[in-house]
Amino acid sequence: MEKALSKVIVDLRVATGLSITQAAKQAGIAYQTLWRWEHAQSHPCAQELDRLLRVLNVPEPERQATVQMIERPRSRAYLSSSDVEETINLSPRPGSGDLWRAVRLRSGKSRDEVAHELRVDPSQISRWEKSHAAPRPEHLPVLFKFLEVLPNEQAALTAYPLSLVEPIELTKANLDEAEYELYQLMHRFNRGDRHLGELEVITWETKLWPLAIHNPTAHHFLEFAWTLHADVLLWQSKWLEMERFANRACEGVTEPDWFHTKALCIQAHRYANDRRPNYKQALSLLEKQQGLVTYNSATYWRDMANYAAHLRQTPYALALLDRSREAAQAVGERGEVRLADMIEARAHLLAGDAERAETLLSEEAELALPFRLMELLLWTQTKLALKERQEAASWLQKFYRLVEESGLTHMRSKGDVFAQQL
Repeated sequence: MEKALSKVIVDLRVATGLSITQAAKQAGIAYQTLWRWEHAQSHPCAQELDRLLRVLNVPEPERQATVQMIERPRSRAYLSSSDVEETINLSPRPGSGDLWRAVRLRSGKSRDEVAHELRVDPSQISRWEKSHAAPRPEHLPVLFKFLEVLPNEQAALTAYPLSLVEPIELTKANLDEAEYELYQLMHRFNRGDRHLGELEVITWETKLWPLAIHNPTAHHFLEFAWTLHADVLLWQSKWLEMERFANRACEGVTEPDWFHTKALCIQAHRYANDRRPNYKQALSLLEKQQGLVTYNSATYWRDMANYAAHLRQTPYALALLDRSREAAQAVGERGEVRLADMIEARAHLLAGDAERAETLLSEEAELALPFRLMELLLWTQTKLALKERQEAASWLQKFYRLVEESGLTHMRSKGDVFAQQL
């Protein structure tokens, strides 16, 4: 047992004025058992520790945070039970397993390949990725090398094999700090920082989860985090993982807001970016949710317009873009107005009016990174439609150069489609 937990137990008991004998008797555990817990000579089980904390009159959020300090699978299963989650419906508790899954998928390895490398059963890998168990210390060096785990990820997985982070108490100061951290992550992502690691998002989710069980504000932040996580995965073209987190954001929503609207748009991207894009399905999904659209709806209307444009429903797409621009201007989002211009250019291009499309595109590189890549491809496509092949090749080279500089190499295939036409 960690020294920190043993000290917490001692401090809580002493604060109530109970002796070890009195506390143990009231909690229904043996004197020797409690003595060993307080002297860090054995691990408490989650149920017995919870009983003791109730005897010591520990408030619910602090009680859950204290039980979380036990680095054992059964403790995590206990915390994930319906008895704990009865106040607010949440997805399974995040932890180190989410990070193991993320780094494995990032490396392109299957569970069977990892199991073969370690000479263990594939079911063992599944248990690690569900945070039901942690890899043995001797397995870590092999895993880190085989999966190309980043140094900061290695540190987290080594220090906290199951929980990934230290628990935090539910206080206004901690919620304020958590909110600030989340907005910092979102700001970095929106500025085009695609080096934002999944470790940072998963760590934030793991830290907040115990607070979100009983606190609506913390739960609201968690919905925001799931949406951000889905957005990160969207730009990495990890469709199945992206859909998993977008679904969490939509299913766990307490009341519709911007995060919910964004999550709906991300879900629609799943249909539009499949191997066989289904723009009709994507558009239908968003049309059915119009009653839930909130004040910052520019992204929502823009995405609908994009799918309508792909379906050659040009008048409908232009009408939706008018709504997108109106929503963007109402909140001063100049970038959203520029993105609406890009979608309108695509609508005219798909309708066969390349000249009109060209007037809507900009040569200024002021957009966030992913959207600038999209605009470079639109320039390439427009120049090809105008039969200006040399100009098209120049824009495509700018696209490839930015792909390499940004590390978004999975985007390269989108440019290869146009390279075949040159």
